[in-house]
Amino acid sequence: MRRLALALAQVMALALALVTVTACTRHTLRGADPKVPVRLPRDHAGHGDAQTEWWHFHGHLIDAAGGRHDFFLGFVRQHTDRDKLWFLPVRWFVDPFHVAYFTVTDRAAGRFDVREKHSYPDTWAASASNTRLALRHDSWRAAAAGDGFTLDARTRHQHLTLRMDPATAPALLGKRGYLDVPPRSAHYYYSIPLLTARGTLTVNGKARAVSGTAWLKHEWGFMYTDHLAGWVWFGVQLGSGHQLEIGLIFDRRWNLAPGSFAVVEEPGGGVTPIVVNQLGVLESGETWRSPRTGTVYPTGWALEVPGRGTLILRAPVPGQEMVVFPANLWAGSMEVSGDFDGAPALGDAFVEFLGLDTPFGRSLLHSGRPE
Repeated sequence: MRRLALALAQVMALALALVTVTACTRHTLRGADPKVPVRLPRDHAGHGDAQTEWWHFHGHLIDAAGGRHDFFLGFVRQHTDRDKLWFLPVRWFVDPFHVAYFTVTDRAAGRFDVREKHSYPDTWAASASNTRLALRHDSWRAAAAGDGFTLDARTRHQHLTLRMDPATAPALLGKRGYLDVPPRSAHYYYSIPLLTARGTLTVNGKARAVSGTAWLKHEWGFMYTDHLAGWVWFGVQLGSGHQLEIGLIFDRRWNLAPGSFAVVEEPGGGVTPIVVNQLGVLESGETWRSPRTGTVYPTGWALEVPGRGTLILRAPVPGQEMVVFPANLWAGSMEVSGDFDGAPALGDAFVEFLGLDTPFGRSLLHSGRPE
């Protein structure tokens, strides 16, 4: 009995020492440097000096019966060195903090499945390699595979495995991938706006082959956002081979903030900037009220691209809300019609809209400044 008590005391002492070391550990966190460009494929990997980093995969798939399915898989890693929950340093509990999201939309059934995972208190459940693209959160995975990528994730009813290969060159947003969002944010941003995707979607135990298109966007750096109200992001894939990427950031008065951008990613791989203030982004008037949060989200948009055309976006499934900590948002697929470069336009889009409400938790987190 005495030996057992001694062993338990030693284990407890070791555990206390580990907690103490973890609590005292700090990282040197840096924002993006405009003199240092994005370099691929090296920068597909994680960045240990980034305060916040995320990888987002989303896409539009068709099965053999013609059924349409859309997916979103996001991995987020955040160092919490300077963050506090009220007055307690968050790093006392978890650092880095990992969260992952996975959604699947069945257009025909009108169903939207969403699942979220956090790395607290089981901090060992998630990881992101700093040497190559290798992301893990429990059984969910995303990884580099040659020139392409693979992913594997599941909700309660759906399981998706995909192989994705680039069909166009990466696009560097901002200045060679550098985006400055005053007063304190500076981060890197690139995307691969068109990947071909093939794999298997299993729904309630029944597997079906799927194929279609996907999109990867990757951001990292110092994302200090408590001076911002929210953002809306559009990723549009047209059958003509054009992609449009629009990121509009709003301050607390819902004025357009610096760091907003809009580009047309041409079929040949070039990127044509759009003057954001000349872009028309209009809500169509179609809305959906969340029965869970009461938030009313726009589910239809018109994008007027100067000199190129007008695109109409409409959600095939209105209820694509993600109620996640520490932000609620509408993040889902839309169908695209209209005209572009003098020809009829058809395609798909993915839209993120955040900032219409302030859920519990968002106001409790306060980020610091980069070194």
